Amino acid sequence: MNKLSKTSFTHLSIVLSLALHGLIYIHFQNKNEKVKSIYSQVHRTRITLKTTNRKYSKKQQKSIPTPIKKRVVKKSSKRVQKKIVKPTKKISKFSQIMERTLRKPITKSSGHRDMVAKYLSKVRQSILKNKFYPRVARRLKQQGEVVVTFAIRWPNTIEDVRLKKMTPYALLNQSALESVKSLTELAIMPEKLKTQVLKVEIPLVYRGL
Repeated sequence: MNKLSKTSFTHLSIVLSLALHGLIYIHFQNKNEKVKSIYSQVHRTRITLKTTNRKYSKKQQKSIPTPIKKRVVKKSSKRVQKKIVKPTKKISKFSQIMERTLRKPITKSSGHRDMVAKYLSKVRQSILKNKFYPRVARRLKQQGEVVVTFAIRWPNTIEDVRLKKMTPYALLNQSALESVKSLTELAIMPEKLKTQVLKVEIPLVYRGL
């Protein structure tokens, strides 16, 4: 072969190789672009999934309004029982004083207690009979209640006469003291109460017309 043919042959081979390399390069570049587009789509979907499933921070959680739960109040099925108030019996002052004296450890049996109650009722009757309302106090319309305390020793002696409750009027207070001290006909205590000293409280009421 001539030198010219050799050079032309080399030139053609170089051109053909460049052309082949160019075509191969273009072909692979197109494939890379397709792969890049697919990769970008996959990457976008991952980002969207991350944004939807992300956990809020503490500051963001505070800003998010919490739903208000309604409280369900359960009605109690228990029935309210009304308390029945029993009417209280009115007790006189004398009976209250008698109960106080009987509550003390004077007697042990119920029969003994009845004996003391009967004797004290006799004493009360005799004192009420002996009670007097001073004329001057009646005219001045002086009224009130005096409570006298005293002790009875066997057989029928009265001791330690005092005023537990007084009125503002000296005439009425003195009259109550004398009504007890000046008793001459007092019932004798039963022999079963011989060893005991009975302490008595009696109210004397003065009411003018």
